Amino acid sequence: MGRPPEPPVIPFLVFLMAGPLIWAVHFAVLYGGHTLLCAAALDMWAKPLVAAATILAGLAILALLHRPDVWARRLGLGAVGPYRTDLARLLAALSGLAVLWGGATALVLTACVGGR
Repeated sequence: MGRPPEPPVIPFLVFLMAGPLIWAVHFAVLYGGHTLLCAAALDMWAKPLVAAATILAGLAILALLHRPDVWARRLGLGAVGPYRTDLARLLAALSGLAVLWGGATALVLTACVGGR
């Protein structure tokens, strides 16, 4: 009875950091898109952009929380073990809170106000 083989490093890091990566993309779309819309004087599209980005990121994180084993298999990792799955879930849950916080903040604040 030896130790199970270690998973490949890069796919495992992508699996482990999927939640924070989703949050980072959400953050970039939220504030980058917001800035571009304000620069183009299309501020009426800011709130729909925020809502759509938050919903999509939230759904992706919920999918990761619900079935991390499916994500691991799609990355070619096979069975990654309960400790690693729980760690990925914890990071995804924290990222989900960050997505909700960022989305709620961007929805509550007025878009394209000068001086910010």
